[in-house]
Amino acid sequence: MRKTALLLLILPLLFTACRSSKSIQNRFYVLEIPVSVHEKMPERLTPLAGSYFVKPVELSPAYASYQIALREESHSIRYFSFNEWAERPSNALTAMVNSFFNTNQVFEETLTGRQTEQADHIMQTRIHRMEADHQGSDFEARLVVEFSLTDARTGEILHHHRADRSSPLPQRNLNLFAAAISELFAEELASFALQMLQVRTDGMRN
Repeated sequence: MRKTALLLLILPLLFTACRSSKSIQNRFYVLEIPVSVHEKMPERLTPLAGSYFVKPVELSPAYASYQIALREESHSIRYFSFNEWAERPSNALTAMVNSFFNTNQVFEETLTGRQTEQADHIMQTRIHRMEADHQGSDFEARLVVEFSLTDARTGEILHHHRADRSSPLPQRNLNLFAAAISELFAEELASFALQMLQVRTDGMRN
């Protein structure tokens, strides 16, 4: 009788443990360029002269892996469990840069692969922060990004743009977070491109 009673107590616990372990599922999030960013660009662009090569986007080590960072204090971050980027952020963000410039034809020619030595310009992107920020009562997406275009032959920096952006989120939702980071990155990339085009236009007027 004692063994039977003990077994009856253990079985529900085992069943509950198995059921709870099965309910935990990994979720993966993607970084994709929003269509709305392309729609905001001028319809008729005169491409910048020469070719350009996009270097892979560089991220500070704390944000370079598949893990999604959450900043809880000024110098403290942790990573979400069971929630990751679907691919390394460097790959996803580099694809966004290429997609943007190919769609909008900012340059006359785009070089891919290992054609750096043939390029007129080198496009570099650096991510200093890419995190969910929850230091206070609010929950927001935070992105600190830096773009630069250099002359491939001389190494001179022709254009530079840095932005520190935050976007409040209505709720603690990583899908909203991924969408916000995608939008912030794309908006600053578009601003960088428009700055380059404006400098070229001003130069032609002078």
